Amino acid sequence: MGRFKGIAAGVSQTEKQPAKRKAQAEKPKEEAVPATKRRGRPKGSGTGKRSSKDFKLAGAYLKRKTHSDVMRALFDDPRDFSDLVEELLGGWLENKK
Repeated sequence: MGRFKGIAAGVSQTEKQPAKRKAQAEKPKEEAVPATKRRGRPKGSGTGKRSSKDFKLAGAYLKRKTHSDVMRALFDDPRDFSDLVEELLGGWLENKK
């Protein structure tokens, strides 16, 4: 029933809302505790490729085995998948010239 419970009794939603607000206002407010540790990215960290104007997201279909073999081979490599694709496509373009 949930939010439609009052409809059967003839009580409108607007009549119920002030009671909810009053109950929330009566709750004691908790004191703000200063955080000792910051959340999110550390200061000075750069932005990622997704938010950089120099990069564009591009999709490609790969065979599952090829993708899993490449990801396994990249496990110990400092490059990520997108860096590898960029390197390979850049080399391909150079050979085309």
